[in-house]
Amino acid sequence: MNAVKRSPLQMRERGRRLVLPFLLSAVLTISLDAQEDFERRVAVLDFEAVGVSQDLAIEAQHAVERALYEIRGLQLIERGRIDLILQEQEMQLSDLADQDTAVRVGRLLAANKVVTGVVARPEAPWLTVKVLDVETGVVLFVGDASIGRRNRIDEVVRKLARDAEKILFPERYAPLLLSLGGCAQMAVPFTDLADLVTVGAGASAYVDLENLGVNNLVCGFRTGLLFLLGQTDNTNYLMSIPMSVSTGYRRDVFNSVFVQPTLIAGAATNILSWDPDGYVVGFDKPVYEVEAEVVPLVGAGISIGYPTRSWNPKVDIEALVMFERNASIILLSLNVGAYKPIYSSREEPKI
Repeated sequence: MNAVKRSPLQMRERGRRLVLPFLLSAVLTISLDAQEDFERRVAVLDFEAVGVSQDLAIEAQHAVERALYEIRGLQLIERGRIDLILQEQEMQLSDLADQDTAVRVGRLLAANKVVTGVVARPEAPWLTVKVLDVETGVVLFVGDASIGRRNRIDEVVRKLARDAEKILFPERYAPLLLSLGGCAQMAVPFTDLADLVTVGAGASAYVDLENLGVNNLVCGFRTGLLFLLGQTDNTNYLMSIPMSVSTGYRRDVFNSVFVQPTLIAGAATNILSWDPDGYVVGFDKPVYEVEAEVVPLVGAGISIGYPTRSWNPKVDIEALVMFERNASIILLSLNVGAYKPIYSSREEPKI
């Protein structure tokens, strides 16, 4: 827009200094530390030796205990208490190979998880570790590897422990997800814009990366088109093409339904068709000129969605503020659309 003729948007200045503080006060606080790690009580039962010395099995067992001790959120039940329960129940080492017996011992110890292990193959010692859920009796994790020489036991066990941690604490190892989405929009203008144009409609498309560095953190890029018809004799239409990046935090609330507060920043190309000379009813016809200007924008929104196996429905409510040179444009939009994950970095756990 030229410097001589000013559009109707640029000629209004009431209340503009209040726009940004109002927006900031309306933004929902996003906590990236909202993940909660509940403590898991774990009992490591005596490892069984098959065709190898019991000393090697004990060494592998102690290595597993050391590796699990380093995992935040795990509480290992003391060895003395485990031995006492085994003595009271008159159980032998061979009894612990039975999965149901191991789970029963875990319940007596008030453990959440039970770890069992077997070292076999005398020619090339092989360690197999299982993690059992005490409440359900389900095998959560099975890991095995060749321990070869004794000086490799700690190295092998640490890798198995990392794999087990992904099963015990899945919230720490959520996969990186790439999603494509689109939505239809309905936009309602506020402040000075409400005097010039009516409620408008449009569409947008976006690309999101979820779990980028922080679990449930969603970063994205979006673009779209909004079209609002003029409601004054001097204004024909306003067309806006926003391009922005967004940052949000996704949180499940109930039955897989999630809520995602989001912050938005970027720029918009606003195309205004208007009569700069003013139209007088009954004397002439408006002569519309088209002017374009790129302006910065900021915004905030909240999304509600429900993940499915294919396209996932989502509803967004957003407030956008576009800063003209002498004016501010506020749009409140309702977006209804869907997104589809097209890439996941998750490797299927070995069970």
